[in-house]
Amino acid sequence: MAVALAGFGEADADKLRKVIAKKAGGEKLKAYHRQFVEGCRDNGADDETINKIWEMMLSFDGYSFCKPHSASYAMVSFESAYLRVHHPAEFMAAVLSNQGGFYRPHAYVAEARRMRLSVAGPDANRSRWKYCGISDGGELCRGTVVVGLMAVKGLSAKGASAILEERGRGGEFKSLGDFSAHVRLSRDDITALCPAGVFDSIAGGAPRYLQARQLLGASAGRAAKGQSDLFAAEAAPAYGAAAIAPARIDVKAAENDLWGEYAALGFLRKTHPLALWKNEVLAIRNRVKALNLREHVGRNVVLAGWPVTQKDVYTKDGLAMSFLSLEDETAIYETVIFPDVFDRFANLLFDQQPLEVSGFVSNDNGAISVEVRDIRVLG
Repeated sequence: MAVALAGFGEADADKLRKVIAKKAGGEKLKAYHRQFVEGCRDNGADDETINKIWEMMLSFDGYSFCKPHSASYAMVSFESAYLRVHHPAEFMAAVLSNQGGFYRPHAYVAEARRMRLSVAGPDANRSRWKYCGISDGGELCRGTVVVGLMAVKGLSAKGASAILEERGRGGEFKSLGDFSAHVRLSRDDITALCPAGVFDSIAGGAPRYLQARQLLGASAGRAAKGQSDLFAAEAAPAYGAAAIAPARIDVKAAENDLWGEYAALGFLRKTHPLALWKNEVLAIRNRVKALNLREHVGRNVVLAGWPVTQKDVYTKDGLAMSFLSLEDETAIYETVIFPDVFDRFANLLFDQQPLEVSGFVSNDNGAISVEVRDIRVLG
């Protein structure tokens, strides 16, 4: 507008943009205002029109981008939207390999399931280092996201390379015995891989704590013969769920495998982390699911949720408040925690744990959010 209406040069116009965007004001803005008014008058504009246009330009300080920056973001948005629709498995695999961004990994995994994608691995025979997408789906399943070995907490780069190199050299592993005969791993790598379910497809149905015992036993046997590392374990250590509740291993092995999987990956492949607290979630009276929040605008509701991202801000009075995004099995939902509530419950919001949230559902120009009144930790 400054170029077209007031005869500004391109460089001066961009300097004006920066002054407005940074809310610099002061003498610089006054000088540009005089230059703008004089230029517009020279081009025949009346003062009333000039003043209206100047006020419109000043509103640019609310949220301003230069044109090339906006165009670049638009292109990324269009391309990402296209890939998400037409190549969903590959797109979600790329997002997870790139460590997501706004949300934690379990939110992207849950979103992949909502997109009718299957989540597989990490698996000794299928996984690469990064996540990968396979477009092998149909109407019920649109493809598969294979979890990469990079997702396994505690796995060393050396251990991952040993698995991938041997598989590339000798083909897929047939059994745990076949794996242990060809791949040498440290105790730490074994106890990182087993809870993550990496060996489920070759373990013949053995629970994960027994997989660890077998692999560690094989490692200890090689050590006794001088074939492997000096510090190999003699027996399987407690890990994952076993470390949390060893007395329940034989009774509820499947449930303990879920605990171990969450500890190893930070998410569950087949279900939402709230499944680990299913009894506590079922006990919530009159619980509303996130997918149905729009039906409860103007009402007080109770929800279950898992924190996925949080932004703490300060009011003009210097009081702390927070915008917290949570997720249940059905969707992500947004909450607003005002200062009086934040002051009471801030200590509950700095950990990954399931929450029961009570609050009032509001609709701000189509954006649904919950004004939190009360928070309780589940379990």
